[in-house]
Amino acid sequence: LCSSVGRLFDGVASLCGVIQILNYEGESGLRLEGFFDELKNGQAYNFTFENATINWHTMIKQIILEPNRTKAITRFFHTLVAMIDSIASMHPNLPVALTGGVFQNQRLTQLLLHFFAAKNRKCYIPTHSATNDGSIALGQLWYAIHNQNENNKCY
Repeated sequence: LCSSVGRLFDGVASLCGVIQILNYEGESGLRLEGFFDELKNGQAYNFTFENATINWHTMIKQIILEPNRTKAITRFFHTLVAMIDSIASMHPNLPVALTGGVFQNQRLTQLLLHFFAAKNRKCYIPTHSATNDGSIALGQLWYAIHNQNENNKCY
């Protein structure tokens, strides 16, 4: 089990025959960017939520059965957008904040920024701090500071 979207990029890169052994963190995401086809439609693979967990099984089966790796990779990126939109839709009054190492992937980040702009939904990316996990911690700190109770303890 893993909560890192980076490991999902690793798995998809392997299934699509892009790379089997990584030389550095984020290599699979960088390589997958090169196969993304802007001209292909934004159709996402199927996925479900079960007990607040994303079930990737159907998506993985569909990727395995897709003979065209460019199409598979393009649909994978659009699936990530659909997944993030599904989660964001559960919190319609909140802006979307894109932090974490996966958002160093320029293709994914640009897709999301354009997607949420088209929906008139506020979407933020770090500009004064690192995009990776440091910004997640920064966001957690902001939340803690702004949500202290009367005893100066965080919820």
